[in-house]
Amino acid sequence: MNCSRGSYQPNRSENFCFRCPDNKTTLDTGASDISECIETICGGNLTSMTGVITSPNHPDPYPKGIECVWHIKCPEGRGLLMLIPNISIPLTKDCSDHLVMRENASPFSKTTYYACESYTNPVSFISRSKDLYIKFTSKSTNEMAEGFKIFYVTFEEKYRELVTSIVEDGELYGNSSLRRILQDENLITQILDIMVHPQKFFEYEPGNAKNKLPEFYSFVEKKVGDFLNIRPYSRR
Repeated sequence: MNCSRGSYQPNRSENFCFRCPDNKTTLDTGASDISECIETICGGNLTSMTGVITSPNHPDPYPKGIECVWHIKCPEGRGLLMLIPNISIPLTKDCSDHLVMRENASPFSKTTYYACESYTNPVSFISRSKDLYIKFTSKSTNEMAEGFKIFYVTFEEKYRELVTSIVEDGELYGNSSLRRILQDENLITQILDIMVHPQKFFEYEPGNAKNKLPEFYSFVEKKVGDFLNIRPYSRR
């Protein structure tokens, strides 16, 4: 007989199973090695200015029957920007696997984001509230998916108008080149840096070795120039 989820047995002739250590479990029944036991611990309180949130075991499939809760507390005088390059969640009739973001733990609080199926296109948005409650639930029994990796960064409130004009511009998601950039983890840090620190924008001018994403630079150039009231001929 196969070992049940959360246990393993390397020798086929044995009639018992070893339990996975600590808070680990297996993705399915029939595990034959301890290396198949994966971590299930997730969630926590996040207070850093930037960070990353992932489903357990990402980018490999997440375990079944888990519940993760994160709280992001935004520092005073700052807003919160979220970027999700893509998300992989199996679609079920009752949305048994889902990711929700809202103001607090109350189900009646305003929802900022909700997903219970896969999306290959990136999405970025500003949180409705200073603090953000994020909950991921997996109850499906016969589907496996890679889950998600979410990037977040805080920004000074005085830049909210600029950040909003960037993330709410349809071209950011309609342009294939810009979509690819939003999904390149090697470039995401630079993208978020440009979005929330307009004073650093001109460090990435064309020809500068730092500028590894000219398409994105061109996309935000006029927005930043207008916001800072800087004309191209007077940058220096």
